[in-house]
Formats: sequence, structure tokens, C-alpha cells
Amino acid sequence: ELKLIDLKIQPKCCESLLDKLNQGCYLRKLSLVNVSQTDRQFDKLIKFVQTSPTLQQLDLSWCEVR
Repeated sequence: ELKLIDLKIQPKCCESLLDKLNQGCYLRKLSLVNVSQTDRQFDKLIKFVQTSPTLQQLDLSWCEVR
């Protein structure tokens, strides 16, 4: 389980995290609450959701795509 709530990080850091998730992460729950996303980062998140064999819950509440 990974919860990131009200996280103010640089876009490159968020993109790096999403890259790591896409390299083979086995999370059951992912929460990105009030975390701004660029279109590119959101595309990487979609890829993770589509390819993750274990993800059961995703919380994107209050997220904003820039």
C-alpha cells in the first residue's frame, strides 16, 4: 500500500516514481490524494493501472491534471 497525500513534489520526482511503479511493483492500494499530475504523468499512471496484476484500489481524489 502506498499513500501520498497533499504531496508537493517536483514533476520530475513524480514521474520518476511512476516509472518505478511501471517497472514491476506489486501494490494492492495506491492513493495519490491532492497530487498534481501532468498529462505525461497521468499517462504513466494509466499504464500502471492497466498492467498491474495486483492493484485493487486507486484513490485519485482531489487530483488535478495540468
